[in-house]
Amino acid sequence: MNQEYILVIEDEEHISSLLREIIKLHGAKALIAESEEDALAFLAEHSIVLAIVDLTLPDANGLVIAQNICAKYPYLSGKVLFTSGYEPEDDLLTHLEQSEDRFIAKPFHLTDIRQELTEMMG
Repeated sequence: MNQEYILVIEDEEHISSLLREIIKLHGAKALIAESEEDALAFLAEHSIVLAIVDLTLPDANGLVIAQNICAKYPYLSGKVLFTSGYEPEDDLLTHLEQSEDRFIAKPFHLTDIRQELTEMMG
């Protein structure tokens, strides 16, 4: 069986570490990126099955990063799980209505994130 990779774009180390462990429990491997540049490098090297993207990165908008990634790698459309500690803004709500991407609020529970991974990975 081939290794499944999940791209995590998250700048907070404690959250990316938690996600790495949750993804490991799910039987996949997490690739942690703190920027769009890092994410694109991982995408060029690995077959990513899902992306978990923090919306509030210090130097970028997670929604824009995800849109840029999906434009270059269309197979990831509908395979993005957005996270944020803030209420979703209108641009994200519109995106979610028009796509199969999902949103989960921080702090999230282990069972909730595992359920999202299971459902999105099929």
